[in-house]
Amino acid sequence: MNAGTFKLPHTSLVETTHFREYIPGSFRLTVCVITYNQAPYIRQCLDSILSQDLDEPFEVVVGDDFSTDGTRKIIEEYVAQYPGVVRLLPGEQNRGATANYFHTHAEARGEFVAHIDGDDYWLPGKLRAQLDAMRRHPDCAICAHDCLVFDEATGRIEANHFFRKRLKVNPQNETILDLAFLAAHLPFFAHSTKMYRRSAAEGLIYEGREMIDCHWHLYHAGRGSIVYINRVLGAYRRGVGVSHASLSVQVPSQYLRDMFEDSVVYGVALGIPQAALNRSAARTYGRWAVKFALAGQMEEFAQYAKKSRASGRIAAYLWIMEILAPFPSMSRRLARLGVWGLRFWNERDEI
Repeated sequence: MNAGTFKLPHTSLVETTHFREYIPGSFRLTVCVITYNQAPYIRQCLDSILSQDLDEPFEVVVGDDFSTDGTRKIIEEYVAQYPGVVRLLPGEQNRGATANYFHTHAEARGEFVAHIDGDDYWLPGKLRAQLDAMRRHPDCAICAHDCLVFDEATGRIEANHFFRKRLKVNPQNETILDLAFLAAHLPFFAHSTKMYRRSAAEGLIYEGREMIDCHWHLYHAGRGSIVYINRVLGAYRRGVGVSHASLSVQVPSQYLRDMFEDSVVYGVALGIPQAALNRSAARTYGRWAVKFALAGQMEEFAQYAKKSRASGRIAAYLWIMEILAPFPSMSRRLARLGVWGLRFWNERDEI
């Protein structure tokens, strides 16, 4: 993808947001916080940001999407406590997650931009580690890392060691990846672990189209490589807010399914090899098929098993489930070997 302006097609012209050229100023780093009705979590999120040990000043821009549960009042306390550091962008109406993201990130004044959702939090040393990595690798557009995953429904906490759990390798501290790898494993990191170079967003114009994080990961990675830090430096809450990659039995929403398929089309528009996108789609559709089987929705199971097969090679586990599909109770019983089945789709790289 070239470095010129890329105009996203839109379904309805709600507003136009331009990502302007970075102009050096007071801050080298901007932290963008996206929040909506997250009063139980926003203090922990902001405290984890403001307690980061850095030798240089940074700003925190909080985009509140017209919260009604007291979230904004809490943020205003931090604005008063940290004048000139914490900046609130108060929505006068509910924009929706996509518009809030773009509006907030377009206000970033730093050379580097770190993203976090208001229900997640960071561990000590996160920002320093990412800034150091980005400076060591000036060709990298994105830096991400492993994280803790907190399941709100079960209270379970586990570390998401991407390379060790899914690729079965034990790499060094940092791994350099490219756009094709991202497309084939989309998405392989939690959005709240991401830092990107501000220049990677220049030329992007948003005109009201609904999107998910996969879209802008692809856009940013088209401007440079990805440095992945193989350390746990943050925590992601599963099942809160607009979380998108739940491995619970909850089936994917129609919105999520539509947006993922749209991101694949978007990847093609960016010039990403179809084979890499097909690999990602096959794995994602397979995981969804298992979830539908666990939920007893066998028609949807058959639909996404077929999509997975059409996109690429499928696992023997899913193939056996397809054979048993005419006997729903047997297929669901197999799927309930269940916790294993979902872990299979989460941890395996290929299907």
